[in-house]
Amino acid sequence: KRDVKPNQSAGSDTIFMAVAKADGTVIGITSSIFTPFGALVDPGNIGVLLSNRALSFSVVENSWKSLKPCEVAPHTTNVLIIENRDIKFAVGTTGGPVQVQVLVQILYRILWLNESPQKALEAPRCANMGFSEKHRKTILLAEKSSFISGGGFDITNDLSVKMGVAQIAGISKITGQCFGATDPRGEGAALAI
Repeated sequence: KRDVKPNQSAGSDTIFMAVAKADGTVIGITSSIFTPFGALVDPGNIGVLLSNRALSFSVVENSWKSLKPCEVAPHTTNVLIIENRDIKFAVGTTGGPVQVQVLVQILYRILWLNESPQKALEAPRCANMGFSEKHRKTILLAEKSSFISGGGFDITNDLSVKMGVAQIAGISKITGQCFGATDPRGEGAALAI
């Protein structure tokens, strides 16, 4: 029997990986350690840090997020596999509460504006960051002032990791060519093999 203890020094973070193969296989994986509770368990020199989403459950009976066998925890880790007649790709992002907002902006640029996946990842973003107790207001953030018409937005004037760090890997169904795109907001790589 081995004593397994939380590794508090490991911190918290989210990563997203995307891979595409020429045979049409597209995979996206998100791993997130968002709190030390129920996570950061290091079983010893095996190279894997265990994590779970136990904090996302409730012990209150009949709660919409009650702890039950075989239930998936409510969380913000999103992996999307998108396919139309021209393209198939996996896309995902870090960014906690802004993940869905970021993904919608990326998909809009690729699917409606016909931008390349790389150009879509490099484009400025905006997001509702939620209510700030410290500032006693809802924080609206934009990466470029020219991107937003109207007031109320705090402007970063540069790309920000607060807007998530996304990766994309996919295949063109027209040419059969695999592609990868990586977000300049952070570290990462997308593989197309």
